[in-house]
Amino acid sequence: MLETPKKKKRIWMAISENLKDYNIDMTPDQVRWKINALTKKYKKCIETECLNKFKYFKEMDNIYSLYNVDSDAYLISELMHDIRIKNGKTLSNNKRQFPESKHSIKIRKIRLANRIESDRCQAKINLERQWIEYLHIQECLRIQRDETIDRGLDIKEQELQLRKKELDLKQSIELRNIQLNEKYLDEYLQVQKEKCELLKQFFMNTF
Repeated sequence: MLETPKKKKRIWMAISENLKDYNIDMTPDQVRWKINALTKKYKKCIETECLNKFKYFKEMDNIYSLYNVDSDAYLISELMHDIRIKNGKTLSNNKRQFPESKHSIKIRKIRLANRIESDRCQAKINLERQWIEYLHIQECLRIQRDETIDRGLDIKEQELQLRKKELDLKQSIELRNIQLNEKYLDEYLQVQKEKCELLKQFFMNTF
C-alpha cells in the first residue's frame, strides 16, 4: 500500500481518469472512499474469519497476494504502534524486523487454502475438459462409423439397382427373342399356307 497521502491522491486521480474509459464517472475522493471501504471489509473478514460474507474477498486477496501485502495500511500502522508500545521504544524498518502478526498468519493460511482450492478447481476443470474432448472424439468416431455404414448401404443399393437393370435388360432381350421367334413362325406358317394354296390351284388347273 502507499505510505504518503500525496502518492495516494495521485493514484486516486489516475483511477478516476481510467474509469472514464468505462463510462464510470467517479471523483478521486469517491474512489478513495470506495477503496477504503473495500479494504476495511477485507480486514474485518480476516479478523472474524467470515470470508463468505464479503463478496469481493477473493479479488481483494488476489490483489494483496500480487503485490505481496499482508494487510492494508491501517493494519500495518496498528502493528507498528503495538510493537512500539510493547518494546517501549521507537523501531524502524531498517534497524529491526517486525515479528509475524496473527493477521499475517491468518492471511497466509487463507491464501494457502485459496491456492489449494484453486488447484482443485483447475484440476476439476482440466478433468472436465479432458472428458469433453473424449466425448467429442467418440462422437467423431461414431459419425465416421455412421458415414461408413451409410456409404456401404449406398454401394449395396447401387449394386441392387445395377442387378435389377441387368435383369430387366435380360428379360427385355428374351422377350424380344420370343417375339422374333413368334414372328418368324407366323411368317413361316404363312409361307407354307401360300405354298399349299398354290399347289392346290396347280393341281386343280392340271386335272
